[in-house]
This record gives sequence, structure tokens and C-alpha cells, in this order.
Amino acid sequence: MNHAEIGTRFGLSLLDLECLIKGKATNSVATRLKLTPQDVEDLIKGKVSQAVTTRPGLHARSAAEELATSLQPEGVIGMIVALLLSANHS
Repeated sequence: MNHAEIGTRFGLSLLDLECLIKGKATNSVATRLKLTPQDVEDLIKGKVSQAVTTRPGLHARSAAEELATSLQPEGVIGMIVALLLSANHS
């Protein structure tokens, strides 16, 4: 499956998905997650804002920070992709 197909499944453009893969959050990605682009980019860097803890499965800030730092940026991007999938089905 190519990036365009994956983006379509999430309701995102190819540019949105490619930016996310590079660690940058577009407004479209952030909006789908009900976060700001800065919140998403901070999460990729292992920093967790209060807004991020409102997402399902990330309620405890300390646990979310530990998860984000243990996954490294690539793993956090994968986690964001999973959150986008759950947002797409809610």
C-alpha cells in the first residue's frame, strides 16, 4: 500500500501524510486528532501536553510521556497513525 492509499484511508492528503512521516504536523492532521500542530510535533519529540492526555489510551500524562520517549520519534508517528485510524472510525 502506498502513501496516497494510506492517506486516503485516514482522510488526509498525501502531503499531510508525508509531513507526518517527517515529524511535522499539518493543520489537517492536528484537527483530526483535536490537537494543535504544536501538540502533535511535541508528542513526536517525546513531550506531552495536557491536550494530548485527552486522547483515548493516553490519560495519564506521565504514562504518555514515558510511552512517547520509549518509542522514539518513528514509534510515536506510528502511534499517531493509530490515533488517526481511531479518529476516522469514531
